[in-house]
Amino acid sequence: MPDDFVLGVNYWPRRKGMMWWSDFDYAEVEAEFGEIHALGLGLVRIFLLWENFQPQPNRPDDGALRDLEVVLNTAAAYGLKVLPTFFTGHACGANWIPSWALGDVQPQRHCPHITEGQETTRGMRDFYTDPEMLESQVLLVRLVTGYFGKHRAIYGWDLGNEPGKLVRPRTPQDGLRWLQLLYEEIRRNDARHPVTLGLSGVYPERDRSFRTKDIAPFQDFLSIHAYPECVPWARDPLDPNVAPFLAVLTATRGGKPVLCESFGLCAPPEGDASSAQLRNSGNTLCATEEESATYYGQVLKKLRQVGTLGALAQAFSDYDPCLWDQPPLDFAVHQRYFGLTTSEGDLKPAGRVFRDFARGRPQRVTPPLTLPLDVPLDELYTRFRNAE
Repeated sequence: MPDDFVLGVNYWPRRKGMMWWSDFDYAEVEAEFGEIHALGLGLVRIFLLWENFQPQPNRPDDGALRDLEVVLNTAAAYGLKVLPTFFTGHACGANWIPSWALGDVQPQRHCPHITEGQETTRGMRDFYTDPEMLESQVLLVRLVTGYFGKHRAIYGWDLGNEPGKLVRPRTPQDGLRWLQLLYEEIRRNDARHPVTLGLSGVYPERDRSFRTKDIAPFQDFLSIHAYPECVPWARDPLDPNVAPFLAVLTATRGGKPVLCESFGLCAPPEGDASSAQLRNSGNTLCATEEESATYYGQVLKKLRQVGTLGALAQAFSDYDPCLWDQPPLDFAVHQRYFGLTTSEGDLKPAGRVFRDFARGRPQRVTPPLTLPLDVPLDELYTRFRNAE
């Protein structure tokens, strides 16, 4: 893996959000990739919204593939690398599901299921074991990696964004076989670029469906999504030690380098229409812009110190108010404000922190820190925190 500490963002356009691929605009991508480049960031994680890229199980969409090529060419022109994420899937508090993938099952309870822009009461078929679902996934992976595997903008391939929030594997073996199948399909088409799976850092604690040690052989680096409010042993929602601790824990369990693929805070600009609503609701995700900037700075420093590959902010930009009455931003109000920039394109304090950190050209610390695994997790975290 490269020696540079990788810095980047998870990307949806500020004025399109999840409707990006169905209303694709080259000029928008060019302008916003220019902003990302100007911040000194190097990696853009994008999401291949499943219903746009595969509207039929046996026929990926040619138009979406052409638009993906435009995105990759634009990234290359700016010297950016791209991490495409397949089978999205879960994003911004909702599950986005192709109509053909719906089944006569109950949806996951924790977030709405959306198909063709509308919420549905149907759940998703078991894409870990359903033969047609598996065949469709292999087909999409084969076409995308076969066609774009030699593109100079590709950083690697991500096989999903927290797939357990779409459908939880019935057994750990189901999840493992699914991952192995798709990993090996990528390797047949692209032997050069690394493969990962975007998982919440709390999976090992709350969900045994994806066991780090078991799934590590079918990834070239491990990815975590780290949020203090998701773990009971965090001191508070601004605890800067949670992300580096989860990174070290995952690296120790899996024996592979770790990318902190998503972290951040909801930080509405002062005076914004929704800021008072969020703060009065007691939403634990809501911070001031100054608190957010401090948190980002602390987490970036600590992630580098423990030997992490790099860090990606949860969102490039806050979302434009034109999207607020559409799912998921109509119900997931906090998701409007995770950006490094405002909805008008101004740099937020957290964005300045990322920019300034990038200007220092940080390098990875090797070898990475490791942890003993025979200690209860809450005690292990206390030891880690106190060892600073």
